[in-house]
Amino acid sequence: MKISCKNNSPQAKLALKSAIRTWIKLEMKKWYKIRDNNKLHLKVIHSELTYRISPAEFDHLDFTIREEVRILGHKQYENQLKKLEALVNNVDKFEPNSLNYVSETNKIFYEKVINFTDVHFEEAEIKLLEKGLKHCPNVFSKNDLKQFAVNVELALNKIEPPENRDLEKSLCARIISKATVEDNKNESLVLKQIKKKASENDLIITKADKGNTVTFLNRNDYLIKTESLLNSNNFLELKFDPTSKFQTAVKKTIKSCPNLLSQVSFPLTIMNPRIPLLYALPKIHKENCPMRPIVSYTHAPSLKLCKFLNSMLPEGSLATVLEHFNSYNTHLQFTAEEEVDNSIPFLDIRVIRMGEVLRTDWYNKPSSSGRYLHYRSCHPQNMKLNLVTQMKTRVLRLTHPTFHSQCIVKLKKLFVMNGYPIKLLNKLLCNTSSSPPVEVTMSLNTDAMIDRADIVYATIPYIPG
Repeated sequence: MKISCKNNSPQAKLALKSAIRTWIKLEMKKWYKIRDNNKLHLKVIHSELTYRISPAEFDHLDFTIREEVRILGHKQYENQLKKLEALVNNVDKFEPNSLNYVSETNKIFYEKVINFTDVHFEEAEIKLLEKGLKHCPNVFSKNDLKQFAVNVELALNKIEPPENRDLEKSLCARIISKATVEDNKNESLVLKQIKKKASENDLIITKADKGNTVTFLNRNDYLIKTESLLNSNNFLELKFDPTSKFQTAVKKTIKSCPNLLSQVSFPLTIMNPRIPLLYALPKIHKENCPMRPIVSYTHAPSLKLCKFLNSMLPEGSLATVLEHFNSYNTHLQFTAEEEVDNSIPFLDIRVIRMGEVLRTDWYNKPSSSGRYLHYRSCHPQNMKLNLVTQMKTRVLRLTHPTFHSQCIVKLKKLFVMNGYPIKLLNKLLCNTSSSPPVEVTMSLNTDAMIDRADIVYATIPYIPG
């Protein structure tokens, strides 16, 4: 439908805009009504299905329907996205480079592994560590898959009545037969070699201060740098643990402020507090690789009280707040970052000032290693697929449409670095993942489920494939 007006007077243009807005609102109202009716029908259908068929049959049917809905929704989404891009291009002919802004599409990521020791590590060991400290080696074999099938068989034998077991077993057998488990324990052997070298040479393997880079440090160098950091800032060693004394002081302070803390509905003290722990992370992006002290206050006596008081801090000018914070301790100084070349980074976005308009682009710190969950890690496949799709959804929502194509190229490079197949990335990034996840909200008919006596719960181990 197209609304037009032959009269070009200002009043006619305003009337035309008002008519377009009214038409859009009516269209949205119509589609919202259709959506609500569909949800109601889905709820009724869901309740009937959960009562009439077994859980295994319902799961198979649910998966098939959701897949069809996802494909149909994606086609609709692509059509609407093309229309939206056309509207954006017609309304705003903005060029990103017109104000000397350079996107970070071709950014080179920081090294994933840095060795500050003289100990030699083989190429296979470095490649394994490049997958990150959270990488889980695949230690499952074909024998494990057979054992998994046995566990499933035992679980299905609990189903009542017995005549329903054959259907569930056939469905599970079909799924297990499609599983592909590599009988490969090389990564486990390599991991043992790394641990052995670290133990024999007294090494510390830790992540860097920024960027998630894996670093090798001599334990002696780590301790010397950390102790030097403490000595240079005039820290003193206490002869006793002051935790209990500090806990008493916190309780006393809370009791002395009834007016300020009277509205708090949760306890401000920690049960069984412990002394905060200090550790250090190497600053690989700075000269001579200094250490950054990290104090873990997770179980400190004043943790909850500090969080509450922090939420009550008044807002003020940047200079005033900085001066106030930095006046407490000369060794504890805060800094503030201001925009450079009409842009400033904040978390994982860069805010760009372009005339009177603010636009956002995806941002990575210079120390970022670009590491995410490796594709070969022993994690469920849906975690890896969701990582790609959700990363794309997040990036596209955070960035202006003029940067979307560059961000997709950058995402593809990043996940290729993490071992993801290019064919899979083309499917997720260039096709299906461009649409937001399609969710069908259905409420369980709990009364019908409770009355069913054939619902049996069983626990089986996770196995990839």
